[in-house]
Order: sequence, then C-alpha cells, then structure tokens
Amino acid sequence: MLSNRTKRIRTRSTTTALVASAVLLGAAAPVQAQEEPPIIPPSNVGTGVLNGTVEFTSPSEGIPGALETCVEGATARVEATAPVVVLNTVLTGFVGPVQITADSVATCEKAEQGAGSIAVEAHGVGPTGSQLDCGPFADDPLQPKLTGEYVRVGNAVTVQASGSCTVNKFAISNVTFISVVSAVATRDDPSTPEVDNWETLDLQAGAPDDPTTPEDDPTPIKYARLDGTFAVTP
Repeated sequence: MLSNRTKRIRTRSTTTALVASAVLLGAAAPVQAQEEPPIIPPSNVGTGVLNGTVEFTSPSEGIPGALETCVEGATARVEATAPVVVLNTVLTGFVGPVQITADSVATCEKAEQGAGSIAVEAHGVGPTGSQLDCGPFADDPLQPKLTGEYVRVGNAVTVQASGSCTVNKFAISNVTFISVVSAVATRDDPSTPEVDNWETLDLQAGAPDDPTTPEDDPTPIKYARLDGTFAVTP
C-alpha cells in the first residue's frame, strides 16, 4: 500500500504534467485570425436624369392628333442631356454629363399612343477624363448603337434598348438601357426659347387653348419636350 505522502507526491506530479501539457497545447494551437469584413463587389449600374426634345420627322407635319388613325413607319429624332451620370462597373466607372440621341420608327404612332423600334446613342466625358460611349465613336466607329423598343401611352414613354458600350476604353457587353420619360407635346420646336406660342397639347385630349377641356384636338403633333430618368445595367 502507498503511504499518504507518496500519494500526495504522485498527485502533485500528475497535476503539474497536465498543466504543462495544456500550456504546450495552447502554444501550439493556431491563433484564429479576426474575421475580415465582407468585400462588397462593385455595382453594375448607372443612373441619371434626362431632359430634352423629340421631333417627329415623318410625316413632315407630325403625327396624327387625337382620334385620328395611327401612322405606321412614323419616325422621330430624340436629343437629350443628362447633366450627371454615375456608372460603376466591375472594371471601371464614369461620372459626368452625357448626351443621349435616339431615332425611332413606329409600328403605330398617333396622339393617344405609339410604339416601335428605337436606336440609342450615349456619349460623355467626365471632369476627370472618364469617358462613356454607347454607339459609334472615334476609337470604334463601328460600335453599334443600343437597339430595342419603345412604348408610349399618352404622355408616358418607356424605352428599353441593349447592346455594347465602352467605358474608359473597356468594352462592356450586354448593356441594357431603360428609360421612363414624360413627353409633353408642343406646337413649336421646344429647343428654341424665343418661340412664344409654346401651347402644351394634351396627347390624349384637350383643346389647344385649354388642355383641361375634354374637347379632342386633331392638330398634328410635331414636337415634344422630354423629362425623365434612365438606368444603364451592364
């Protein structure tokens, strides 16, 4: 039998060994690194506010007024400006003003409604030298325009077109341009402020002297003012 003194010595030795092992194991265990915050990938979207004009170039007198038969093949030219556009892609980005032009061909166009195909260009140079080009430009005169469709019901116009753009010399494919604008018809070219008779025509109904009256106006519509927003999603 072991004496009490021997038992105490063995107990102390075992405890010392366990403590030493724990220290050694703790020293050998890898130190866990602190968790890094998640990296948020760059967003692939650009947005802006635009305003401009549209001219119905064919028929030459403009599109039919209220309650008239729609015109197939009517064409229009859009010229608009977006004062500030912010576009951030995985590869690069753009901040600055953008000039937007578009040409449309209608399957049916009249005062109350319209729809058809559209080709869109967008070009801009930012204050820091960043550059955005959707459509032909100096470095790539063969780059196609963005193509798609537009639909108008009364004053509300929706445009969706797709294709390729170049941002700071990086080609960005599968770009989609989406715009929602309000088109307010005018008697005269809205880009010339010296014109006094800028009477607004109701695209659905209204007499030329009082757009709030329910009378229908058969006068052809030649010009319109545009205001709205757009987004570009690579």
